[in-house]
Amino acid sequence: GRQQRHSPWPSKGRPSGAIGLATLRLDGFVSVGADSTGGTIVTTPLRLKGSQLYVNANAIGGTLRTEILDSKGKPISGFDLASARAIRSDRVRIRCGWKKQTDLSALSNRVVRLKFHFENSCFYAFWME
Repeated sequence: GRQQRHSPWPSKGRPSGAIGLATLRLDGFVSVGADSTGGTIVTTPLRLKGSQLYVNANAIGGTLRTEILDSKGKPISGFDLASARAIRSDRVRIRCGWKKQTDLSALSNRVVRLKFHFENSCFYAFWME
């Protein structure tokens, strides 16, 4: 950045300028966040493909929990909010989990909605592998 024109002609006075660098986290151009009052996001219906669900989030000082709903919007037993393990870290690849479920194999190829509950955190992206 410069205070005057960037040209081959000399400027009057002492030129000043600076070089800057902006960085973004992977898939971090846009996020949705919530303060201590909390918030939720519900996806459109999607077909589960893969056995693991991952998120890109910053939940330091807060929590992020994921529940899985059936096609009618009802929580699926074992994948409900009470069973969801709280995420409390800041990483671009965090595996979602539930107390008694180690993966999503039981729901493979099923149409569901994902409901993300968060407070004092930022949510960037999710995917399945």
